[in-house]
Amino acid sequence: MGEVREILLQLASITQEKIGEAESLRTGAEAAHQELVLVWDGSRHEAAYTAQASCASAVDDVRDGVSRLHRAAEVLTSAAHRM
Repeated sequence: MGEVREILLQLASITQEKIGEAESLRTGAEAAHQELVLVWDGSRHEAAYTAQASCASAVDDVRDGVSRLHRAAEVLTSAAHRM
């Protein structure tokens, strides 16, 4: 049982590290979205609306991924402590 607990804690630790990487990606994606909005602000081109919507959707997906990583780390840690 102790071996399984250690593996779960290691997985939780690795997941926490990946959360840091994902947070950096989230920050970059949000900055890119803001830059896109500023560049295309006031544009009447349909491509501008499509690009902004696609970028906003991608940012939401990254945020969702970060949230899921946080949840995974919590579940792994909780499971390890129940062993």
